[in-house]
Amino acid sequence: MHYRRWRKEQRIVSDVPCSVDGCTEPRWARGWCTFHYSRWNEAGDPTAPFVNKAVGKYTDAHRCKSPGCARKVRVNGRCHQCNKQLKYGATAHELAERDGTDCSICGKPVDMTLNRNVSMMGPSVDHVIPRSRGGSDDPENLALAHLICNISKGNRVSGAI
Repeated sequence: MHYRRWRKEQRIVSDVPCSVDGCTEPRWARGWCTFHYSRWNEAGDPTAPFVNKAVGKYTDAHRCKSPGCARKVRVNGRCHQCNKQLKYGATAHELAERDGTDCSICGKPVDMTLNRNVSMMGPSVDHVIPRSRGGSDDPENLALAHLICNISKGNRVSGAI
C-alpha cells in the first residue's frame, strides 16, 4: 500500500498495461491495476464481477427524503450530501394549521416565528406515541409542541411532564 502511494506521489506510472484482458490501466501489484488487485484481494479472482456490498443493506427508510436525493442517511437523520433533515409525515407549520398553535404538552401557545435552533420555546414535532415505543411518522401520530416540552417529555406516551 505504501509503495503504491509513493509511486503515485512520485508519478511513477508503469507503461505496461494491466494483465487482465481488455484493461488499459497501468499495472501496479501482481501485474494488475488497482481495481483488479482489489477484486483479487476481496473475491480471490481479479476478473470476478464487482458486487456492490451496500445493495440490499439499506431500505427506503434509510434513504434521504429530499427531492432528487437517494443517498443513505446518517444516524442524526441528515443526508451526508444535501444536509437536509428527514421530514416526518408533517411539518410543524402544517401541524399548526391543522390543530392550532397550542402546545400539545403544556397547552400554552407556540410562537411559530421562533427558530428552534435559537429558542427552546420554538416549534417542534412531537410523536404522541414515540417511535421507540412503536409509534409511526404518520400525521395522526404527530402533534405540535414547544421544543423544551418535547425534550422533557422524552419517550413517554403521556403528555404529563
